[in-house]
Amino acid sequence: MIQVHKNFLKEKDFDKIYDFFMKKSDFPWYRSPVLDDMDVIQFTHRFYDNFEPLSAFCDILTPLLDAIKPKALVRIKANLLTRTAQKITHGMHCDVDVDCTTAVYYINENNGETVFENGTRVLSEKNKLVTFPSSFKHSGTTNTCYSKSRIVINFNYF
Repeated sequence: MIQVHKNFLKEKDFDKIYDFFMKKSDFPWYRSPVLDDMDVIQFTHRFYDNFEPLSAFCDILTPLLDAIKPKALVRIKANLLTRTAQKITHGMHCDVDVDCTTAVYYINENNGETVFENGTRVLSEKNKLVTFPSSFKHSGTTNTCYSKSRIVINFNYF
């Protein structure tokens, strides 16, 4: 079941996370192909992978983790996609091969979307969290509006 939670964090917690991702110039983003397609790139930052922290910046996620209340983290990854002239849908996939919960947290407002195999579409709205079983195939899109980027954080957890 796909669940949408608008205004997920308290405003002060959201503002801190928003400012960190949208205004911090020294946060390390890494160039990465989208779904192993070397012709399409995004910028990513892996916070957790294979149940282990990988980033010195994990503390910024504390308000989100306190609200989500995971028992165990499988992976957390931030994605930054730059604005494109035409909306690009990247392809249906599952984030992990583990039967757990996936959540997408939207940092900024734009006309990018998360699209699900069943036809459900979730628009990128700031401070929104969408949760669904990790077995649900989904795809992200780029945005084509005024916003120069689309930033989301993907969580996979128990």
